[in-house]
Amino acid sequence: MILKFDHIAFSCDKKAINDFLKLIDGYETVFYEEGIENPRIKEALMASFQNNHTIVLMEKQDNLPIEITAYDITHKGEPKYRFSCDIPHRITVNTWDENESISFYKSIGFTENCDRMLKMSFAVGLRHLELQIVKNYRPTENKLDTEGYCCLAFVTNDVKKEKRRLEERGLCVTDIGTVQLNNRIMEVFFANNAQGDTCEFIQICKKK
Repeated sequence: MILKFDHIAFSCDKKAINDFLKLIDGYETVFYEEGIENPRIKEALMASFQNNHTIVLMEKQDNLPIEITAYDITHKGEPKYRFSCDIPHRITVNTWDENESISFYKSIGFTENCDRMLKMSFAVGLRHLELQIVKNYRPTENKLDTEGYCCLAFVTNDVKKEKRRLEERGLCVTDIGTVQLNNRIMEVFFANNAQGDTCEFIQICKKK
């Protein structure tokens, strides 16, 4: 069961972290950790897999949490996701095939409440999240190391059941991997499709 929206991930070069922090006015740093081991399950979702990366979690009241994921090498590309702090509960999703993207997010648990607008409610944290699906006439090749907003992350109470549920709905999912971050051990997996729609699912297992 999905409990809450955890963050939107922003990928950048390690040298660009401070430049990005200047752009997100009003956000505060929750933690900043370097040398985090990259789980191998991400290999197929990256243009150039790297063993380690830096993670910075930023939060702002009544807004989307942002996880900065910084690498030694990143790749240029059309941003998959966009959002504005002026509309804090809405994310724009760029896609070549609107129907495929809509089907992907509906399989995760979003409902379509109007044309190309999806919504999901949560019991914890952010009360709801809206996704606006936008036609992009240039194919979007989104990877986890593509510069910009590249992934949406959700917390689940049972990562194994969540993975099985999405597999039964026909989604492409990775194996489950382990991440140690912010003094916690987490089990994670990813779901994605040919449009570059990418979501991470997290179960927080215990503190280190």
